[in-house]
Amino acid sequence: MMKQSPSKNPRSGERFNVLSPREYKGPDGEQRSAFTKVGVAFPLRHQTGFKIHLDAMPFHGELLILPANGSKESPS
Repeated sequence: MMKQSPSKNPRSGERFNVLSPREYKGPDGEQRSAFTKVGVAFPLRHQTGFKIHLDAMPFHGELLILPANGSKESPS
C-alpha cells in the first residue's frame, strides 16, 4: 500500500463537502452559480484518495469537493 505524504494529502479526519453546482441568470441578467451540498468526502487513511458519501445524486453530473472548514467564500 502507498503511504500518504502529510504535506501533499489532506489530514486524516479532515472532512470535505461534496457540492453540485448549478448555473442560472440573476435578476440583473448576470450569470451566477448556486451550490447544493449533496454529500461529504473523507481522505483515505492508508492510500491517496477519498471515500465519498452521497445523500443525493447531482442532476447535471458535476461535483465539487471543497474543504468543510466553515469558510464563507463561494467556490469559483
